[in-house]
Amino acid sequence: MTPATLHEFLVRGVLSPIRHGLAPAEVHTLCGDPTDTSVSLKPRIWKYGSLQVAFSRAKLSGSECVNFIGLYYREEPFWLPPAILLADWWLSVGTTLPEFQNRLKELDVPFVIDSQLTFESQTTLKVGIGVCVCFTIDGAEPVIDSMQFTARAKAANQALNPTGNRPAS
Repeated sequence: MTPATLHEFLVRGVLSPIRHGLAPAEVHTLCGDPTDTSVSLKPRIWKYGSLQVAFSRAKLSGSECVNFIGLYYREEPFWLPPAILLADWWLSVGTTLPEFQNRLKELDVPFVIDSQLTFESQTTLKVGIGVCVCFTIDGAEPVIDSMQFTARAKAANQALNPTGNRPAS
């Protein structure tokens, strides 16, 4: 199995082997029974430790598939299902905003501050293809809270930037 990399998640929205378009049965085969599920079915959300996967119905086919992948750093320990092997994963609970931004610059991954999702207690970056990376401001330095990829964000980012030009960072 190919290990998941943070770079791949930020620039492609893939947390190998979890990716947009997988059916619930495929996610279940890969990860087993979720540790928790949402009460609502729209969207249906499965939780596996620090990972959340949401399913929605595709407009054309009507079949249910992954359209959201979220990673949450709110609680220790950060853990993922055994199917997700991590390589180059340099984030941990307590990673600060400046540390994250410096690492993105080293890796040449584009990012911008999302002014619509940034306010007094939170700073949010749009990274790579549109992954939202949220930092909680609760002390001297903002610390990582979550990373979220939605298929809609990828489509919106491509529609706004069809030439592939990098946003300013």
